[in-house]
Amino acid sequence: MTFFAAMLPSGHMTLSVGLVAPLMICFSIEPVSAGIDSFCPELQLNSGKPLDVGCFESSLLVQPELPEQINASYALYLNGNSSVPYRIWFYNESFDNEADTLLRSRSSVAFILHGFAADADARWVQNLTDALMLRRNFRETNVITVDWKSGAEGPNYAQAAQNVNMLGRITAEFIHRLSSKYRLDFRRIHLIGHSLGGQAAGKIMDWLFTRHQAKVGRTTGLDVAAPRFEGNNVWPDKAHCDFLEVIHTSSGNDPVRGSLGLQDNFGHVDLYPNGGVVPQPGCPPPPLSLSCSHSKAQLYYIDLVLNCARDCRYVGFSCNDVTDATNSNCTGEARNICEYLESLRASATEDMEEILYIDTTAQDAPDRCSSNFRREQSFFAKLLGRIVNSMKPLFG
Repeated sequence: MTFFAAMLPSGHMTLSVGLVAPLMICFSIEPVSAGIDSFCPELQLNSGKPLDVGCFESSLLVQPELPEQINASYALYLNGNSSVPYRIWFYNESFDNEADTLLRSRSSVAFILHGFAADADARWVQNLTDALMLRRNFRETNVITVDWKSGAEGPNYAQAAQNVNMLGRITAEFIHRLSSKYRLDFRRIHLIGHSLGGQAAGKIMDWLFTRHQAKVGRTTGLDVAAPRFEGNNVWPDKAHCDFLEVIHTSSGNDPVRGSLGLQDNFGHVDLYPNGGVVPQPGCPPPPLSLSCSHSKAQLYYIDLVLNCARDCRYVGFSCNDVTDATNSNCTGEARNICEYLESLRASATEDMEEILYIDTTAQDAPDRCSSNFRREQSFFAKLLGRIVNSMKPLFG
């Protein structure tokens, strides 16, 4: 059972359509299986100590795979070096033999999680790693890319969707051990996830909060996956982190036409570039492409990080509700997104619900930084050139 079987009721023969890679569609027919009992895996760290991840319910009619099958790895980039990982760890790393000086307690750590049928070698993951290290405090900014390609591989979307539950818990435990080893402040941890990676970020938040009473400082959801989740109101819970920001680029209720992301607003702030709907500028209309608009969230966020790093003006408009945002009918106050997001983060409360519309096709959008960007360091210039040369056009 693959991608769009998610949208059909249980107990029927289903025709399912799976997005395996851009512009590739996989068709399969098979029955939806009956429910499966919960299971409680017995896991160990590489030191032999037990790793408790609790029990799992088969809410998606399949069980999550074991960590050995998901095969998650965690590549650490630090000291402004985004080219070669300094360490690559696996889910069961105990950190018992790691040097105490590898990370400093005041370090910030960003975790990047890819989505379905992808891996951490994807261009956007590398470009975002570069962009995050372009910020002023780059020597205190460390990035860990989470590669779970074995658990995210197509064409079985239903299995990958269930695997985010296991990935979320083993990654939460990984973060907890890392934080304990280096006395990291959870408020300096930033989770960034695209599609199923966004759902996995939510599971990480949930487990850290319920099991360890810890909140991460920031979570960014990039067009968080909707199939098999939105109908059950499953998405990252902003009560479990200090600040949750969300970018929507393929929202809607028609995955067959490329609407793969959550439409509802569920963050402290939700951004809807170009209405957050299909097709995004520069993307062919469906069915010519089912993933282009979904992937635009990656590129828009990289662009946002770059602009904020360069003190540029990135403009958005406040919206009354999601309907106004998706209809591009927001007439509220114009906001400098970079400054506004930071002010919201500093004052976030659980009941905060900001909705913003961004027009990426505005005449000044591609050149919003041309007049005030100063190449102060050759390091920054090198990174910027590498990112700009490798990125696809963002504006159409």
